[in-house]
Amino acid sequence: LAPAAEQGASPTFLEWVRESAQEAATILSLDANSVPNRPEGEAATVWRSLRGLPGASSVWDGFFCADGSRASDEAPLVATTNKMRGPLSRQPEKIGQHAFGVIDHVFFWPPFSSATHAIDPIRFPTLADARRYLLPSLAMPSDHMPVL
Repeated sequence: LAPAAEQGASPTFLEWVRESAQEAATILSLDANSVPNRPEGEAATVWRSLRGLPGASSVWDGFFCADGSRASDEAPLVATTNKMRGPLSRQPEKIGQHAFGVIDHVFFWPPFSSATHAIDPIRFPTLADARRYLLPSLAMPSDHMPVL
């Protein structure tokens, strides 16, 4: 199939990002609500689609491979969200479920590069350890950690 722009339609989001990265220095930050290592086994996830664009890198490249798998099974678990919905949730089917993972992303293309995070990501040895430090909290009044 021809890209949407060639068919007279607006470009898809992925086409727009690809074109932007080819034409100018590009940084893309988003709350994707999708983890790199998404278990559904879908071929096209947010992570794989964006990380698969030519020249794409991510602030999470030290933790995840381009295919979304963990870079190391021995490394601590890392997350941008670590929450458990309570009884007042507007999503009753999710009450009590532990939501943990990297769902907030920063992708970038040359000339940009990233060697470290300005604020260290939250890391835990196990999910049981993570459950003891749920978000939001007094120290972080959001259910998302900043990604810098």
